Amino acid sequence: MKMQSYFISLSKASRSFILSMLAVITPFYLARFVGVFDVGIIVLFSIAFSTLIIYLLPALKAKNGTKMYLIAGTLVIALLLNFIFLDFYVFIFSLILGSISLSGRDISPNQPIEQYAMAYYETDIRSKRNAFSLYNFFSYSSSIVASIFLFLYVNIDYRVVFLILTLVALSQFILYLFIKFPQHKKMKGKDLDSETKKRVFSLSYLFSMDALAGGMVTVSMISLYFKYVYHISLSTAGLIFIIVNVITTISILISPIISSKIGLIRTMVYTHSVSNIFLMLVPIFHALIISEIFLFLRQATSQMDVPARDTLVNTIIDEDYRVNSNSIFSVVRNGSQIPGPGLVGAMMTIFPPFMFIAGGALKLSYDILFFVKYRKIKI
Repeated sequence: MKMQSYFISLSKASRSFILSMLAVITPFYLARFVGVFDVGIIVLFSIAFSTLIIYLLPALKAKNGTKMYLIAGTLVIALLLNFIFLDFYVFIFSLILGSISLSGRDISPNQPIEQYAMAYYETDIRSKRNAFSLYNFFSYSSSIVASIFLFLYVNIDYRVVFLILTLVALSQFILYLFIKFPQHKKMKGKDLDSETKKRVFSLSYLFSMDALAGGMVTVSMISLYFKYVYHISLSTAGLIFIIVNVITTISILISPIISSKIGLIRTMVYTHSVSNIFLMLVPIFHALIISEIFLFLRQATSQMDVPARDTLVNTIIDEDYRVNSNSIFSVVRNGSQIPGPGLVGAMMTIFPPFMFIAGGALKLSYDILFFVKYRKIKI
């Protein structure tokens, strides 16, 4: 692997630490100001605005490196404002300024350019598979650190939290100074061959289905569910997500081993299907320990599809169209998540298990359709 790929993976780790911690603490932090439905709307809003930025970023006439410095710099400022003021309206403003999605998943404006750079430097399929696995491994490893911090820091001071997040955001900005982000051709309709165009839109429709379901079970919404249904503390939430992220990180390492044996498509579909069955079982037995067990079982395979998916789309899509295609996929995935938190917020006081049952069933439908459509691809 090239050194540039390591720097990119470290930058993702920095960002994932920030997004993971914000996703877990937000329901607890906002509980001081607003009710459970409002938390869902705010999470929805954060996903919607970050999606808009992903959509608009390719239109910005600047080099990729400049774009990344701008995104990383505004995130530092957004978190610094929270540290200084510790105010509800400043928090909302910071979500806008920093393009912060509270989904807990790193579907950010940075990702399309980072993934293009990774695929640019790692040319053969083996190094590409390993690079994207490391990219996601670093992400979930940093989420473990964030969860450990929340578990150990029982008497939490949100000002200290925002100071730490500001410093981590600054580290991402510094890392970007060591990365040379390659340029790409602008994708125009007339330049896009029909086969690539068909593939991009086909994948987009399928990813939108998965993301719609994913919006119902974001980290923020799961944190909200356990807080509302089982009345857990923030420290307990930290412990739950330590285990979740440890399991997920291990599964990320196993993913390339499985994909090298059975291929990318089958790795994506088989592992994802198993995880969605467990997801639907999370709320069935109204007991905290049983819900936690099914959540942990779900995490054992839920993210194995991510390195496989990243490798797939950055292989079957022509190099000149990858940044734009990845931007489309990010917009689609982020945009399709938008209704999820609103639906969950509305249903939380009526039928909380809805989020897991509906989310799991829709994700399972995605798995079936994806396999039917792409099972013949041999990578």
